[in-house]
Amino acid sequence: MKEAIKMAFPPKDIMVPLDGSKNAERALTTAIALAKENKARLHLVRVIDPNIYAAYGGGANATVFNEDVRLATENYLEDVAKRVKESGFTNFSTKLLQGNIKSTLARSYPEEHKIDLIMIGATGMNAISQAVMGSITAYVVRHATVNVFVVKDEA
Repeated sequence: MKEAIKMAFPPKDIMVPLDGSKNAERALTTAIALAKENKARLHLVRVIDPNIYAAYGGGANATVFNEDVRLATENYLEDVAKRVKESGFTNFSTKLLQGNIKSTLARSYPEEHKIDLIMIGATGMNAISQAVMGSITAYVVRHATVNVFVVKDEA
């Protein structure tokens, strides 16, 4: 049993899914501290699903809407990168991905980049979106092939 724990910790590659929520920001802060302590690399990931945004953007406007979402997300990731650098941490990358949010976070990205820990906020979306899409965090916890650290709401 000790050998399994040694292989997983300390983590060397930590993925932090970002969506702009308070909990994602808390996960980021926690991940930076853990990465600094263990000399790990952070993978700061934002996934957008064009199919979801197309439904909101509707018809002919879907392409323009998706482009607006992409640009806003790129700006968000640039801001995150700036804040991470200002914290004194530089061993990280930011990545904007398109696809199914749940499967990308739980399996695709972690497997492709040899992630050994996912640090994710307990909640991110509003209640209506969660009812329609289900909890991304719950899905990641159930389906990830690596350890998942869930950063909960402030008490």
